[in-house]
Amino acid sequence: MKYLLFALTITALFACDAEIPNPKKLGYQGIPTIETQVNENGDSVKVEIPFVVPEFKFLNQDSNYVTNKDFEGKIYVVDFFFTKCPSICVDLTRNMLRIHDEFKDDDRVALISHSIDYLNDSESVLKAHAVDLGVEAPKWHFVECDRDQTY
Repeated sequence: MKYLLFALTITALFACDAEIPNPKKLGYQGIPTIETQVNENGDSVKVEIPFVVPEFKFLNQDSNYVTNKDFEGKIYVVDFFFTKCPSICVDLTRNMLRIHDEFKDDDRVALISHSIDYLNDSESVLKAHAVDLGVEAPKWHFVECDRDQTY
């Protein structure tokens, strides 16, 4: 048994060091728009315009509005959760907290967590959740929004 564990450990170590032969581009939400444009040679070419997050305005845990402008020029990580979730949200929050802790002093990085339980996750509930995690805006916004806003 210990030889099997040793072999698996060695395999995992070498697998982590291996290069990925054809890395895939990171995906994005939505279907891109395909436009026909004229290039510098006068030829018509099809250009893929990626999905862009539409304008938004959400209330955060401090009862302040958060908009796209709060994230301009930043790398921001987004997740969807609810505070009473007993399963996957716990892991999501733990991983978001790891990101927060790693980049808490880097103003180029921000986080936003959207509650999908707008009936129960009021600003005060989200504030208590943020306090429990030891985080605060503007590094990490917990926002509430109804279903239509979320979609």
